Amino acid sequence: MRTITLSAPMELKAKMQLFPEVNWAEVSREELRERISTLLLVEKISEIPFDDNREVNEELARDVVRSVERTIKSGAKPMTLEELDKLLGLK
Repeated sequence: MRTITLSAPMELKAKMQLFPEVNWAEVSREELRERISTLLLVEKISEIPFDDNREVNEELARDVVRSVERTIKSGAKPMTLEELDKLLGLK
């Protein structure tokens, strides 16, 4: 495993020290994993076919990814694109 060093403002460091039982390195690793996972999903769903004339901006893509992640974590089945189009009256 590689080592990285993070800089934190003194105020944040002081607040972190209030909770010495927390493994802040593990918290950081988990947050990095989640962020990378989100970015990879955004990248994947942003690959829209050339002939698709719908516009998707980065913030919308992030919102979709967050929504899907919450749905998956809850155990519910995510909505398909066909179901979404039907819901929006596009088909």
